[in-house]
Amino acid sequence: MYIGDVFIPAITRFDDIQGQKVIQFRALGYDYPVVVSFKKDLQEVELEAALYPSGSKTAREYAEDIRALLRDPAYNWVDYAGRAGYLAVEEVSTPEGHGLVQEAILRGRYLPTPIYKRYLKSNPVIETNDFSLALGSDGCDCYVPLPIGYTYYSGGDGSTITRACADGTITLVKATTSNQIDFDFDGDEVNCGECKLYDTGGSSAETDWKRVFSTQHTFSDPTLISDYPQIDNGLIKMPTGADGTTDHHIKVYDGSSWNTKALL
Repeated sequence: MYIGDVFIPAITRFDDIQGQKVIQFRALGYDYPVVVSFKKDLQEVELEAALYPSGSKTAREYAEDIRALLRDPAYNWVDYAGRAGYLAVEEVSTPEGHGLVQEAILRGRYLPTPIYKRYLKSNPVIETNDFSLALGSDGCDCYVPLPIGYTYYSGGDGSTITRACADGTITLVKATTSNQIDFDFDGDEVNCGECKLYDTGGSSAETDWKRVFSTQHTFSDPTLISDYPQIDNGLIKMPTGADGTTDHHIKVYDGSSWNTKALL
């Protein structure tokens, strides 16, 4: 099962709990907290999971990922046991288990679709720069990328361009300072076009890299070039040199494959 882009090896229980009528969370795209009072009662839920080695990760590494679910619910899309919506995780417990298996308990509230959708706003602002370039002139236009899978948008001046990335096609809307851009999109596309961070573990083979979600993650040996954090947003990659001693190679997706374009 996935909650957003975080994989959980096995769900052992997913129950409803009698809950309250109000929930608070930070709205994605805003720089200040927003309190949202819902007209309908939101059902509290409790989820239990069994964490064990699966793929390249250990139970302890999955526990670290699950603790990172204490984030904006807009990222926590779930589609499990007849539930399709977003999970506002309020409490996470990951006690140490026995042997290779570790338990995890999550408590929070369920935001069902189509009543609730992930919704973003972008408000372009003119910034002073050292090149005397003004927004809308000298070829200095501002384009706002819409998430892959968006279902609706409003705002901008009507002009759009597209860019192919490894996750799909990204649409960019030309922005104006007098017209904000609003859009929503389906939860199924939550992991497409997002910026991803990896721990290489010192390996040059991308199949060995492990996705990182927690801001508290400790990299294996961050002093080594071969173990620098690796970033991939579907358009640009920053992998290390194969021998662990060369500089970062910047790779760019050209619409069908990755190509090395520059060195840092």
